[in-house]
Amino acid sequence: MTHTAFHFAVGLTVGTLLALPRVMELWSSGDPLYGRIRQWILLSNALGILAVVPAVLVKIGLVSGPLHGWGWNIFLLYTFFETFWPNTTILGAAATTGLLGLQYIVTVAAVFRARART
Repeated sequence: MTHTAFHFAVGLTVGTLLALPRVMELWSSGDPLYGRIRQWILLSNALGILAVVPAVLVKIGLVSGPLHGWGWNIFLLYTFFETFWPNTTILGAAATTGLLGLQYIVTVAAVFRARART
C-alpha cells in the first residue's frame, strides 16, 4: 500500500507545477506576489487533500477493502500509485517535507522582498 504522505505529495506537486511558474514570472517582473503565493499554497494543499481522500474513506470505514477500481484515479491517480508504487513511505515523507519547505521558503523570501521595497 502506498503511504498517504506520498499521495499528499503528489497533490502538492501538481499544485506546485500549476501555480509556481506564475509566481516566478511575477517575481522576476517585480509585481506583488501575495495573491499568487496564496493561490499556490491553497491550490497545492487542496490537491494534496484531494489525493488522500480514498485513503481516508478506507480508514474511517466508508469504503471496505482496498480501492483497485480505475475510477479511483480521479483522485490524482490514486489506484495507479497503489498498484505500481506500493512502498513509498520514505519517499512520501521526503517529498512532502521538501514541497512544504519550498512553500515556506518562497513565502518568507517574498515577505523580505516586500519589506525591502517599502
